[in-house]
Amino acid sequence: MDEATLKMSEILKELELLRKEMEVVFTSTRKLWDTDADQDHRHFPNTIYGFVMAAMAKVDYLSKHWIWNEGRQTERMIEFMNSFLGYDKGASKIAVHFFRHKLMHTSNVLELHDDQGKSYRWLLHHGDGSDLPRDRHMLLNADKLDFGLLYLVEDLISAVPRLAHSMGTDREILGRWARIESKMRSVTK
Repeated sequence: MDEATLKMSEILKELELLRKEMEVVFTSTRKLWDTDADQDHRHFPNTIYGFVMAAMAKVDYLSKHWIWNEGRQTERMIEFMNSFLGYDKGASKIAVHFFRHKLMHTSNVLELHDDQGKSYRWLLHHGDGSDLPRDRHMLLNADKLDFGLLYLVEDLISAVPRLAHSMGTDREILGRWARIESKMRSVTK
């Protein structure tokens, strides 16, 4: 088994572990919603933000290998979400800005404004079926993005076989794999 195939197996295990951990935490905290423990009545947002950052980091990581676009992280992630997860490009763009850039750099999900002054809002759901129907996940309705976190992780898990298949048919992916992995593990002085 080559290094890339082994890595795909590791990625699948990591995603399945993330999904299981999310399910356990969401089930455990759901009974605390709207109690004194849920002080701001937002259902423990910092917990879900941590899970969002982990999931979006996987999107970023996988997009580096499959959508070659040196130095263009936003466009690369949008293209990956469209090509491999089947998400609308407009919804993917808003999701990347909300849940990768704004959340990662501010530890909060801030309102977005485009260059025409249009504002965008979001509804971040656990995505376990109880709070957001599957068909509304990654739906951009006028100015609001519905986002189900478990749905994203499940879609990433479902994409792994397609990613592995494309790796077998696109030799460029394998060719740059070692270079990308080496670069990601190095520290510059």
